[in-house]
Amino acid sequence: MSPVDPLPESAPFALLGVIDRVGDAAMAIITPGERTAVFRVESVLRAPAALPDLTGAEVTVELRTLTKVGERMVLLADGWMYGESVAVREVARRAAGSADALSKRLAGEQEEAPVLHLRERVRGADAIVVGAVRELKPIARPDEWVPTSEHDADWWVATIAVEEVVRGRKPRGGNFEVILANRREVH
Repeated sequence: MSPVDPLPESAPFALLGVIDRVGDAAMAIITPGERTAVFRVESVLRAPAALPDLTGAEVTVELRTLTKVGERMVLLADGWMYGESVAVREVARRAAGSADALSKRLAGEQEEAPVLHLRERVRGADAIVVGAVRELKPIARPDEWVPTSEHDADWWVATIAVEEVVRGRKPRGGNFEVILANRREVH
């Protein structure tokens, strides 16, 4: 790996496969050029969970550097377009022989991801408390208020009776108020 290559964990796609065609695309919407290729996927080391299994699929790749037909590699890429096929933009590439080691590394990182996420959340928290929710109520809004869309977060206030303070100061009166979205919708 050269010092300018992003680390594999920055790329949502890690695919083992072979360059099938250069100057071509597997999606009609893409105008092929010299840095466009069709990559035949042999094995998926990592891909977004929302996508179907890409094993055996032809994926369009916007290459960082030129390559030739028949080159077998591990392609690390960002998503680009989704439609009748998938198109990705190359972030980095690795030798095909590194696939097993990279697959194990990515699996380990996936197992550690929730812990790392929690660690970052804790690091940025102003307060961390242990307690019980005593009351939930919608935020008071003016009568003329209208949601901006059907995806409105529907903000509520939770009153938490604090039992223990892990970080920060104990609130006056022993209660902590937290504003939360009362919907689990992605939008």
